Amino acid sequence: TDSDSNDQESVNYISANRSQPLLTIKPSIDNPDQRITQDADALCRTLSVIIPLVVISPFTIAFYTYRTWQITGYYGPLSIIIYFIIWTGINKLFISAVSRTIFRQNICEGTFRFLHTQIRTYNESIAFYNGGSFEHTRFDNYFLKFLAPLLYRRNIQEFFLSLSTNLFDYIGSILSYLLLAIAIFVFHFYDNLTSEELVKTISQTSFITMYLIYRFSQLNDLTDKITIIAANTHRVQTFVEYMKNIDISWAEKQSYQTNQQNEILNIKNLSYSIPNNNKHLLMNNLNLTLHQGQRLLITGDSGVGKTSLFRILHSIWPVNIHGSFSYNNSHSFLLPQRPYFTNQSLHDELSYPNVQNSITITRQTQIEHLLGQWDLSHILDCVESSVFICPEYPWQDLLSPGELQRLSFLRLILYLSSNENSRMSIIFLDEITSSLDVNMEIKMYNYLIERNLTFISIGHRETLQQYHQFQLKLYKNGRYMIENL
Repeated sequence: TDSDSNDQESVNYISANRSQPLLTIKPSIDNPDQRITQDADALCRTLSVIIPLVVISPFTIAFYTYRTWQITGYYGPLSIIIYFIIWTGINKLFISAVSRTIFRQNICEGTFRFLHTQIRTYNESIAFYNGGSFEHTRFDNYFLKFLAPLLYRRNIQEFFLSLSTNLFDYIGSILSYLLLAIAIFVFHFYDNLTSEELVKTISQTSFITMYLIYRFSQLNDLTDKITIIAANTHRVQTFVEYMKNIDISWAEKQSYQTNQQNEILNIKNLSYSIPNNNKHLLMNNLNLTLHQGQRLLITGDSGVGKTSLFRILHSIWPVNIHGSFSYNNSHSFLLPQRPYFTNQSLHDELSYPNVQNSITITRQTQIEHLLGQWDLSHILDCVESSVFICPEYPWQDLLSPGELQRLSFLRLILYLSSNENSRMSIIFLDEITSSLDVNMEIKMYNYLIERNLTFISIGHRETLQQYHQFQLKLYKNGRYMIENL
């Protein structure tokens, strides 16, 4: 089918250009954000235009087919239907070509937008590297090499598709008079009529036959919209099916019921590899159990798969895993190495993701007190000393990496202070002090230890060992070692 060939083309197209950044794990599922927004929106809008016409057309076509048969006999409607079928077959060739081009164009445009997002996110780093000229050249090369040929090809293909559609309309108007000529001069249907009656009959017959052809022409004119539907339907459908498969596989692997009392995390015979490369083993047969109050440090060389273990435990990587793991995900919290902040108020940022519209003096005082405790009171100057006012610029542009990591830790403190989150089971910490000094690191970990919290840390500093009871050392090829500290 056309959709199968489109899918195969997308796989070959992506894999052939390894310089392209991919948003997802599976090559055929490119640009999920574009599929959710643009492709789904275009599909729904196009269907809203087509569906009313498709629903009404069978009734009008049936009625005027019957009226044409009454006037011209069977050969009239039969000729029109055969003409429509032949021209539809011709248009089918153009529709298939255009839909494949649109499918590939959507992939390239999504990647092109992602490149722009990368520039906006890392503009300061690019400026430090003096990489502006390189990025400008890279964008131009990508556009000229991938997008421009597709746009040119689509214009040519749509020109011939439009030409075919217009020819159908023009030849259809000629066909109505040709049917009248056959009825008059070949079959002599109107020999017994007077001149006035013949003129009246010709006028009536031409209207009915032309309107029947017009109804078929309306269906034929939908070819440009059908190409959009064909491309977008396949992209949306494959994405939905892919997400369903992910949900099923994750649901089978995850279990939030622990087996023993005070058992917080239980990992049994866990093995997994990186996505799309089963030969690159990251973990081989990991067995690990953590109880209430225990603290684990994960170490290893860069790229050995420390953060990958967090991705597996939080089902962020849709990969096939062997073994099982269980913990209470509803009472867990993860602090990433790169904190996520936007341009919302301090109250909303620190309450994320459980943001509630609770503008109170108590909340203002609580956040101000925390900012003072963690040497962040100065950031109130960015929001007119109010935790409910949004800054003019995103927090990433206003604060240093160390300040962002401290602000992220305050998010955890507020999360722990709420009543519904007081029964925290486990906390995952991914190099949360990589941009902080040793004194601030001591303050953070002592805060967690004093509350007898169970946590797993990823880090490179040797100073982290004093805050943990166990160490999980990761090596290449899925090897590991667990030792007491």
